[in-house]
Amino acid sequence: MQTWLDIESRFRALVEPLRLLRLDAQWGSAGEHWHLAGIGGTHLTTQFEALVAIAGDMLVRALPVSDQNPDWLADPDSLRRWFRALKEFSRAFQFAHTTWEVDENGNKTGTIYTGSIANFVEVSANFCLNMHSKFPIQATLSCLGVHTKVTNIHLINSQVGVLNSGQLQNVESIDVNLTQLQESGYTDVAEAIKQLTQAVMESQEIQDEDKSIVLEQLEELSRQAVLAPDQRAKGGVLKAVATGVATTLGAAGSLAEVWSTWGPVIMRFFNP
Repeated sequence: MQTWLDIESRFRALVEPLRLLRLDAQWGSAGEHWHLAGIGGTHLTTQFEALVAIAGDMLVRALPVSDQNPDWLADPDSLRRWFRALKEFSRAFQFAHTTWEVDENGNKTGTIYTGSIANFVEVSANFCLNMHSKFPIQATLSCLGVHTKVTNIHLINSQVGVLNSGQLQNVESIDVNLTQLQESGYTDVAEAIKQLTQAVMESQEIQDEDKSIVLEQLEELSRQAVLAPDQRAKGGVLKAVATGVATTLGAAGSLAEVWSTWGPVIMRFFNP
């Protein structure tokens, strides 16, 4: 994603099919918990969560961490960062019940607060417009189809000319996630995803459609790697995504060797 308007349009396309999606929140003495409710288990919710992760990363680009900015901006979880931003600033958050924790004698020991945001997809799209008006992010050069270089993954003119806009967005999203992984100390899996992404970008052995699929799968793996273990997709889902990468690369000559080198690093990370 390049600008707030780019991701706003992607959110907007999901407003109608995910119109029942709701964000539920709980915080207080029992901890902070977030849940997307109303509809789930579809490829559209997976797509929406990926967009939320990208939007959460864009908050950091638009609002660098400082003493003047809210503490949630430093939250390492990009999804939670977006949830907390909309709770505080979207004006769509509705407070619900307040309950109390009590001990065995009936004495109050803590307070639990709850609330929700209805039509969460539309609220996300509208919040992007608000961010664009107040904290615009300029499009990077890759959006214009010219030479670009991201922090971890290197793009050269020939690659920019070959990769389509969706593939470039995948690469840039992967790059954002790699930076978070490196900053969190997960350098091995970051390097593995980087090497695989670079190899796929440069390969002439796989069809453009397959290249798009693999880059989308690598983007999802990089996003899942950034999440805390208890917030990741189920092991079977992650294994299916990694197996999809392995199957495509395994049939592509030199890419099979790249997977044999770096694939096990990714598999061990998700299945220690």
